[in-house]
Amino acid sequence: MTRNNRPRCNSSIDSIPPKQKKLLAKIVTNHPNLLQLDVDSNLRSTAQFLRDYCDLTDSELATVVGSNPSILGLAVDGNLRPKMQLLTNVLEKGTKQGSSSSSIDDSDVKKTALRKSILKHPQILSLSTSNICTKMDYFDDIDVKSNTGKSDNTLAVRLLATAPSVYSLSLAENIIPK
Repeated sequence: MTRNNRPRCNSSIDSIPPKQKKLLAKIVTNHPNLLQLDVDSNLRSTAQFLRDYCDLTDSELATVVGSNPSILGLAVDGNLRPKMQLLTNVLEKGTKQGSSSSSIDDSDVKKTALRKSILKHPQILSLSTSNICTKMDYFDDIDVKSNTGKSDNTLAVRLLATAPSVYSLSLAENIIPK
């Protein structure tokens, strides 16, 4: 029995390490709407998708969710899968034709680059695909106008790979020069 003589729910909360309990408490406090989601059809499927698509360890998944808990509320097929495909396509299209290929499979390189981008800035997953596309087009337009041929990747790809937080900035307020 717990406080107020209520029976204790069958839970594995006792097996969670203190540091992770603190993170979980913070997530629930700041995002109580997550408690309304079904564990199997929402939370578990979203976490599993992120883990599988980005090849995340449990610790990395905890970091991503801890940094951006609202992603647990995003639909896999209606939101996350198309967004991940878009980000993968950005990384894929960024390599110019004819650049030297490495011995590593291109899909592994793209998956690793996407994984690193998401670990650097999990909030990119909360952006809409149209928001990402608008910024990608702007960055590529800058690249076309100023390209000196020094890089095999477009500016959109270089930013996604090295500074993905730039995608979360407002074009009008923070990126486009005034």
